[in-house]
Amino acid sequence: MCSSDLGGAQIQITTGGSVNVAGLTASNYARRAVSTGIVIGAADTDVWYDIDTTAARAITLPAAGGVTAGRFYVFSDTTGNSATNAITISRAGSDTIEGGTSVTIASAYASLMLISDGTSKWRVLRFSDWTKLNEIGRAHV
Repeated sequence: MCSSDLGGAQIQITTGGSVNVAGLTASNYARRAVSTGIVIGAADTDVWYDIDTTAARAITLPAAGGVTAGRFYVFSDTTGNSATNAITISRAGSDTIEGGTSVTIASAYASLMLISDGTSKWRVLRFSDWTKLNEIGRAHV
C-alpha cells in the first residue's frame, strides 16, 4: 500500500509490515517467546522478549561492549504473573544496569526497555506498569 504524507513524501506499508518513508525503512522487531531462563548472545537478533511468568525467569544480558551503542531490548510479562514469579534481568561480567547488577520486573504485565552504551552500561529507557494503566482506565470509565 502506498500513500503520501502532508508534505508529499511517499509512504509505503509492505505486506511484511515494514514501513518505508522517503527511502528510510523501519522494520518489525524480532520477537522471542521465553518460557525458561535464557542468556542473550551479542549476535542474537531478537529485540522483544515476551516472557511467560508461570515460573520465575532469569535473563542474562550480553556484554554491553559486545553490542553496538544504542542496541536495545524489550522484556515483557506476557502472562501477568511477575508479581509472584519475578523476571530478573542480570548483567554480563562487570557491566552495570543503572549502576547495579540486575533489575527485576515484579508487576503484572509490566515491560522494560534497556539500552546499551556500547561500553559497559545498560540504561533503563522505559518501564511500563500496565496494572497502573488498568487502574487509571477503570477510574475514568
